[in-house]
This record gives sequence, C-alpha cells and structure tokens, in this order.
Amino acid sequence: VIRSDNIWEMFYAGENINNSSICYATSTDGITWTKHGALFSSDVFNFTDILEGPSVVKTSSTYLLYYDYGVGSDGIGLAKADYSLSILEVPFEYYTIQSAIDAAANGDTVLVAEGTYLENINFKGKAITVASQFLFDGDETHIDNTIINGSKPTQPDKGTVVQFDSGEDTTSVLYGFTITGGKGSLDPYGYGTMGAGGIGVNNAGAKIKCNKITGNIITHNSDAEGGGIIINANSKDVLILENFITNNKLITSAANSEGGGGIFLYNCNSHIITIAKNIIADNIVSKTSGALAGYG
Repeated sequence: VIRSDNIWEMFYAGENINNSSICYATSTDGITWTKHGALFSSDVFNFTDILEGPSVVKTSSTYLLYYDYGVGSDGIGLAKADYSLSILEVPFEYYTIQSAIDAAANGDTVLVAEGTYLENINFKGKAITVASQFLFDGDETHIDNTIINGSKPTQPDKGTVVQFDSGEDTTSVLYGFTITGGKGSLDPYGYGTMGAGGIGVNNAGAKIKCNKITGNIITHNSDAEGGGIIINANSKDVLILENFITNNKLITSAANSEGGGGIFLYNCNSHIITIAKNIIADNIVSKTSGALAGYG
C-alpha cells in the first residue's frame, strides 16, 4: 500500500481457478477500499503458475512494481507505469458522462453512479471504459438503475445514445448500463437513412457488454435501420456480449427499408464481429408500404 496525494493505493495478488493476477484498489481513508480489477494476469505470460508478492516503488513519474512469479523461486518480475490508473467519477467529479469522457485519457475508467443521465455520448476515439458500478461489484441492479437516456439530443438529427465513430477498437468499452430513448441519427453511413437508435459503431470498433439496450424508437419517412445497434463498415473488431437487446422499434414508410429492429450490420467485411450470449427479443419493424427485410 502506498499513499499518493489524497488517495491510498493498494497492489495485491489474487487468483481463481484459471489464473492469478496482480490487482489494484484505492481508498480515500485507508479503511474502505474500491477494487479496480486486475492490472495483469498470469495468462498474459502463457503460464499457469501463480503471480504473488507485489511490491511497489513510486518515483516522481513512474511506478515500479516487482512481483514473484511461478512456483517457489522461479523468478522476480518488474512492471512499469508512468501514472496510476485513473477513475473519473460521475457525477461526483464530473457532472455529465460526456464531460468525463472528454477529460479521460487512454486507459482511464469513467465510473458512473446510479441515476438517469439525459445524454447522447461519443467515445471520441478513446481507449477507455465507461461503466456503471456493476463493473466492480457485479450487482445487476446497477444496470437497471444507471440509465443513459438519449431522448433529448441537442441536435434532432443526432439522436443515437452512444456513438463509436472515431476509429475506436475493443479497448473502448461500454459496460453495465440501460441504454434507452434513442431516436437515431440521420445518415449514419451515407445513404440518407435514419439509424442507430441505441448504439452506433461506424468505421470503428467497440466492446459492448452487459447492457440493456431497450426502448429506442426510430421514426423516419425513408430508410430506417438498427433500432438497437448499428455496426457499419467496422474498421476494427467489435464485441457485443451478454446484453439484453429488447423492445426497440423502427417505424418507416420507405418502400424497401432493410430493417434491423434489434441489430443491423452493414458493409461489415474487413474485421470480426462477435455477437454472443445476448438476449435479442421483441424488437419491431413497422412499415406502412413496400417490402420488408431484416427484422433483427
């Protein structure tokens, strides 16, 4: 344990049935601690022996973390970091999620307390994790009670709740929210459409895990696609894991609208999209004329 400015930092060893890790926690009083997960694990080094005995030295600009690895006296490892992990807390430090994203650096975590946030957020190309408290304690009530509601966009034609559109990859993580109220964005991929009600991934990648994407409704007199999620021309891998994607809706009068009430994929050829362990149900595409494809 070391003291840094007004915070205590703890580096400790932990293990489960698969691997062991060096982990990190912080405290403002040295008594109550918040865990921030593993800094690195034994599987990174392709061995199954344990990591243990972390010891940290802090210089003016660098953390030096020494640790024992293997069984017995196999070796002493050294890890370096130029700064500690940064947790940006909403609304305690930053009033909005977007203001915390704007202030974050790559590797940071934007940690959002329970509440309803009337926002439409954009990751802006940053390799950060934006998460509810579910990230740290696994309490699923945080997902229900930490809501990003995109029903009041500052620009009516940019009503997607969460956007990844600046070259992000799977180190840009959205974790543990209810995503709702999205109305879609005009022309998300260049054809005069309205799409991406809940989440848009455009010429980018993302990791979208353990969210409830629900109640996003797009109404448009031309093509409408992706009530819950659109992935378009992904330039990086995309992971969509363990989400509930339900009760999203498209309402369109276009003659040949392609649909995708839940998820719509377009022009996705260059990188891998993994959609696994999700519940995708009760999404609706409603048309007043013409053909219909891709309920999704």
